[in-house]
Amino acid sequence: MDTVLRLLFYEMLGLGLIATVVKSFGWRDYLKKRSKAAPTKLLRSPGETAQRETQMLNDWLMGLLAGIVATPAILLGQMPHTINGRAIAIMAAGIVLWAVPLIYLLNLRRRLELSLRGQRAVAEELNRLMREGCFVFHDYPVGPRESIDHIIVAPSGVYAIKTRTRRKSGALGGRDEGVTFDGSGLNFPNGYRDSAVVAQARSAAAELSRELAAASTDKFNVNAIVALPGWIISGTAKGDVTVLNPEGIKDVVVSAEKPLLSSVQMNRVAGVIEQKCRDIEL
Repeated sequence: MDTVLRLLFYEMLGLGLIATVVKSFGWRDYLKKRSKAAPTKLLRSPGETAQRETQMLNDWLMGLLAGIVATPAILLGQMPHTINGRAIAIMAAGIVLWAVPLIYLLNLRRRLELSLRGQRAVAEELNRLMREGCFVFHDYPVGPRESIDHIIVAPSGVYAIKTRTRRKSGALGGRDEGVTFDGSGLNFPNGYRDSAVVAQARSAAAELSRELAAASTDKFNVNAIVALPGWIISGTAKGDVTVLNPEGIKDVVVSAEKPLLSSVQMNRVAGVIEQKCRDIEL
């Protein structure tokens, strides 16, 4: 028992030093940024929150990889000269303890990267709306780790957009099958139903409407949109949430009808949104 405790102590000590070294790079960059902060800040880019979460995952992944590499070296250095079955079992258990969270975080990072690519694809389409006189913002923060993917301020109204990026199943055989929206959820060809994204889009629009109402005397509703890059929407139901392929958002936002917002109102709303989106230090 004393041998096991001693091995665990040396392992934790060594891995603690490794984790401190890995984390010190982030602390160094943060302190340098704070000491050389420019008076002007930048607007958030598409997927800013996902990028920050990916960077945090990268730090954890570096630590876990270091743990897997260091565990055999540390344990073998402290083991008796004769390696028995118990020593090998301890070493194997230590590696497994590091490998399990590593695999989980790798899958999580893969999903974040997919989400980030989807948000960038939607942003490319939305940024073209600025030619039509619209204001476009990305990654509007509404909480410590929550954000609205995209916001459009147009003469036809204000739109909060939630991006959902989902890979197509290999079983589709390359066929371009569509997604149907029944008013409360998205039905994908492989039988998967996603109702959470519709609720998230509705919640984001309601939260933005409350914040804008608190900061302005103008009263209006924020329209909720779910953007599905890479998918064709074969059927939609009427409701308070609109589901579109990113290429179809322009047809909804840019309207020939009488504008709901004047240029003065658009500038006022855009100013309120920009205050929260312009928080990236150089």
